[in-house]
Amino acid sequence: AEERGGGGGGDFYKGEHGRYVLQTSPGMGDMQILSFGKVYYDTKDMKMKKRDSSRKKDFLSISGSKMRAMARKGVKECVGGIPNDWEDTLSCVPSGFMVEEGWNIMIAYYQNPNLPEWVPFSRMLGAPKLAAATSNIEESGTFGKLDWMLHFNDRSGNKISPWHDIPLNLKEERRGSSGGGGSEEDGGTIISCNMLVEIPMGRTDKLEMQKKIAFNPIAHDQKHNLPRNYLYGIPFFNYGFLPQTWEADDLQDDKGRFGDGDPLDVLEIGGHVLGTGAVVAVKIIGMISVIDQGELDYKLVAIDKTAPDAENIHDANSLEKHRPGLIAKLMDWLINYKIPEGKKRNELEKKQLEPPSKAADVIKQTHGYWNDLSNGKAYGEGFKLSGGIESVPPPETSRKKKTKTEINEDGDVGAKGMEEEGKAEGGSSAKGDRAGDRAGESARK
Repeated sequence: AEERGGGGGGDFYKGEHGRYVLQTSPGMGDMQILSFGKVYYDTKDMKMKKRDSSRKKDFLSISGSKMRAMARKGVKECVGGIPNDWEDTLSCVPSGFMVEEGWNIMIAYYQNPNLPEWVPFSRMLGAPKLAAATSNIEESGTFGKLDWMLHFNDRSGNKISPWHDIPLNLKEERRGSSGGGGSEEDGGTIISCNMLVEIPMGRTDKLEMQKKIAFNPIAHDQKHNLPRNYLYGIPFFNYGFLPQTWEADDLQDDKGRFGDGDPLDVLEIGGHVLGTGAVVAVKIIGMISVIDQGELDYKLVAIDKTAPDAENIHDANSLEKHRPGLIAKLMDWLINYKIPEGKKRNELEKKQLEPPSKAADVIKQTHGYWNDLSNGKAYGEGFKLSGGIESVPPPETSRKKKTKTEINEDGDVGAKGMEEEGKAEGGSSAKGDRAGDRAGESARK
């Protein structure tokens, strides 16, 4: 929203403040919003209330514009009563209008919009919730600004990549071998691995590992050169990714859809806040396959192995038993969370939580794709690998870019058509070689 009054010395009220609050309320289509009348400041008892028509002269109108003007001027509480020329001068704050600490926050906010640490109130404020092991992470810049980054270090203080240098540590164990039961659907198998937390539960800041910056720090995702926030409610899960995985964006499934080119995403539902940068051992409960803008984007559902009910939750059935309705909430969020940004709703490949065994297959597959990327056997557009080394760039004639555009425009492209197009252009097919080293490998299943 533009500043009212043209910025500068004007009243920089932003209409997005209220919009932001409403957008954090999913399901507001059925919400009954109550209207209320204007309230005034009663000079007799120093309270805000509906104006008494029998003594109108006792009431002051303290509009939002006046409040912001007073804050910008830095005025203090009125002493010895309210001056007669108050309406014209706004020389002090009427006693009782706002608690002192709250008014000081208003002054600091409206007097200092040009300071590096100033962040609009239309974004969630406060310091980031970081992992407890702060000795291995290092902040730079100002949180809430695009210069903020979170780097990772080894025990010697050397920078490492959370994507490439933190181990996946994938394990498959039979029921009873490590305590607790496994998935009934998978015959009691427990699937566990490491997760790297990007966004803590309860935060709307869209924080993301940066694939194209050396050592892959976590930073604010951005849109229109501003930090991006989730707008479809406050996330009720911890969000992150599996290290050493990659949803290859140059391979397609049998319906002509490519991966999104990111590591596997994880929604952790343990119920307690995990800090950004935390490496957490999680148990895989299942997987939701999302179709996002024509790309296949797997979302793993997992639980921190130390969570109170982790030993009781193994798959869709046990999750529904112990957290009834949570699967439906997760699917609703994944379908609708981009709508407030003006994008289309996402689609689900299957309207169910797929079993841990299916998730394990995808984890192994994407770990293999990551290995190929790291070893120069797969192309990556500007990705930074371990040690800051750049990935092997794709050929100048990119079959992938063209076909992805066609997918977005036409909605669906068959795998056969993809192969024929690749061969006609002299490139490898989607089911063929990758950087000359994957002859005959089948495409993503």
